[in-house]
Amino acid sequence: QALSAYRQKAGIVVSEETLDFETTRLNELSSQLALVQTQNAESRGKSRAAGGALAEVLQNPLINSLKADVARLESKLQESNVNLGRNHPQTQRAESELAALKARLDSETRKISASVDTAYRIGQQKERELAAAIEAQKQRVLGLNRQRDEVSILTRDVESAQRAFEGVSQRSAQTRLESLSIQTNVVT
Repeated sequence: QALSAYRQKAGIVVSEETLDFETTRLNELSSQLALVQTQNAESRGKSRAAGGALAEVLQNPLINSLKADVARLESKLQESNVNLGRNHPQTQRAESELAALKARLDSETRKISASVDTAYRIGQQKERELAAAIEAQKQRVLGLNRQRDEVSILTRDVESAQRAFEGVSQRSAQTRLESLSIQTNVVT
């Protein structure tokens, strides 16, 4: 009765498979956390790097195209300065084109840097969420372990009581049989 009452009170319908499932879930969450922490360490390094030094910036086709255009315009501007002079309209137009191109290059570089920073912040948030989920899952597994241990203790008590009852029943049956037997061949 105590075992049954405890199972009902605690709402225990768990089996070893449930505990195994919850433990597996805890291990999966721990693996995910380790992966996110590794990614965050990488993102942290990128986040601290200067915008132009990021691999994402260096490998971006638009950035590379803009850099090539800037280099071409700088060369054209130098040639125009030498041949036409600084105040010539063609030189001034080249300067304004170069300034606009550099501004666009800077803007694109900042966008990529901002996306790296955003990815890092999202990674940190995910890391915190996973840590909280792991803690909750640990508590769940520990609770299931406590319940399983309590059920195990109560089950052993039930088994012990059954063995004691069977022993008393056997002794009672034996005593009853002995009391029914009449001793007739008594030797004096």
